[in-house]
Amino acid sequence: MFNTQVLGVVATIAIFVGGITQSAPVRAGLLEKTSRSRATAQEEPAKTEDSLSSDRPLFDYLVTEPEEPRRGRDLWYTKDSEPRFLDERIEPTLLLRSSFVYSQRQSIWIVDEAGQEVEKKSADFARGTVFGHRDGFVMDDAEIGLKGRFNDLGIYYKAKVEFVPRFKDGTQSSNYLQDAYAGWDRFSVLDLRVGNMKIPFSQANMKPTEDQALVNAPLLNKLSPRRQLGARLTLSDPWKMVVLQGGVYNSVKLVTQPLRTMDELLFVVRGELWPNRIFHPWGANPLDLQVRLGVNVAQTDNHYNTLTEQRSLGFDAMAHLWIFTAEAEVVFWDYYLSTGEAQRGMSWHADLTIHAWPGVVDLTGRVEELDGNEKLENGTNAAIEDVWPQHKRWITAGITVHLANFAKLQGNYVRREELEGIAFDNDMFVVLLQLSL
Repeated sequence: MFNTQVLGVVATIAIFVGGITQSAPVRAGLLEKTSRSRATAQEEPAKTEDSLSSDRPLFDYLVTEPEEPRRGRDLWYTKDSEPRFLDERIEPTLLLRSSFVYSQRQSIWIVDEAGQEVEKKSADFARGTVFGHRDGFVMDDAEIGLKGRFNDLGIYYKAKVEFVPRFKDGTQSSNYLQDAYAGWDRFSVLDLRVGNMKIPFSQANMKPTEDQALVNAPLLNKLSPRRQLGARLTLSDPWKMVVLQGGVYNSVKLVTQPLRTMDELLFVVRGELWPNRIFHPWGANPLDLQVRLGVNVAQTDNHYNTLTEQRSLGFDAMAHLWIFTAEAEVVFWDYYLSTGEAQRGMSWHADLTIHAWPGVVDLTGRVEELDGNEKLENGTNAAIEDVWPQHKRWITAGITVHLANFAKLQGNYVRREELEGIAFDNDMFVVLLQLSL
């Protein structure tokens, strides 16, 4: 579906990436030294949350060296980006994620009221989605792009193309263009961004794919708005203790689609509180402490999917101390049927990650539930589109081995329990290799 011009641009970027990565610096991982000093110039310049420092050696967790606090005029200006490869104004990005999946196969007979077996079903009827049955090798992501920042002007940009685009349920999409935005953040208290971007709703939704502690994002990500074209404004104090984000976006299935009416505009507001940053003016950071509390709301009068009003409300929290990182979140999703009847979905998850060998090995556990429609109690005749809203509980155990700062290997075992509708023994085991720049 790409024209020759797009393919030419992508090929040029690929050659550029291949040429410069030969001299790219590395900072952590099993194949590298764990006694090196911090390399702040290699950090991502536009993180929305503190680096959790899982790629630092164990010694840094025991004796934390506070950074020099920013004061005076410097406090009010955004810190300049540093080049990761050649120039901070043009940096290549690359993400390759490929997995091997094994799912249990179970077939069950549908029994009528008389006790007669009338139909045989298996998890294969939901094949191809993260909620159903997958086996074999899967190309999860293949992204390439460019980003950069002009420090003297405070202007930054990012453009990214995905060769295997998917919707949040894992089914195929035709949204090859992912991120395509530009912004201005010359001052540390203000950031204005316009273009196609992630919606500032939900910590699970906003977290970059390459930073996920487990192979799959939490189930509640299905209830969060997806990338859309729009504008976002971020306001904060100089120390980022309180961060407020607000945006207005299209609500369409494909980025190339125009709105039919202004009722399809999506409005989003998010607020974050970082209590630990009260220590930042003095340059203190005891045991790498980080705490974030977030709340977000989203509303559209006419969503593209069901063409009715939809509202979302979410609360999330993150805490990091020494070698432990905990995350929790809950999202409520209200919408209306064409008959005017109100429906509600909800989901929650709780994660705990232990950086057992900081910078090399992480252990993560997750418990989560999703009920996409609280009034829906699917019987045994559920179609594939009814699989994801079914009330379900997943329990995941995972290990991540950081081979280098740009490569990691993950193994996850997922215990999947359907709490309503058709229930199969369809636990899943996934091994994933990721390369990211």
